[in-house]
Amino acid sequence: MALFDDSYKVIACAQHPELQDGLSLDDYQSLGHVVYQNEQGANPWFEQWYANQHGNTRRVEVVTHGFVLMPRFIVGTRRIATVQTRLAIQFEQAMPVRLFEPPMETPRLTEVLQWHRYREDDPGVQWMRGEILAVAQALPPI
Repeated sequence: MALFDDSYKVIACAQHPELQDGLSLDDYQSLGHVVYQNEQGANPWFEQWYANQHGNTRRVEVVTHGFVLMPRFIVGTRRIATVQTRLAIQFEQAMPVRLFEPPMETPRLTEVLQWHRYREDDPGVQWMRGEILAVAQALPPI
């Protein structure tokens, strides 16, 4: 079941000295990046997509095992990170980061809800699906 669509933003320190006039593709590829990787070493969908489209054109400096850690490695540095727009907006509200449009076309992200078919009729699972769906439907469009 599709919950919502999202896009991507690039986050950088609000005082980043090289990005006062915006973010170019050359900037994106030359600056250090903070990326997410799960604990098993697998990359999320965006990282795989980028590698397939653009090869090894980024300089990864920091790998985190949690999306919420990413801005901690951005603030006060020259690094950047590419994250989901809704998450980037939360970062911007809580920390001194600035949001940029990615300098290349990026795919849309569709967040989905999955459950095992054996739990289809489980009242607790039905309730939880309803709660998650209600929150997702209340999200503003991106």
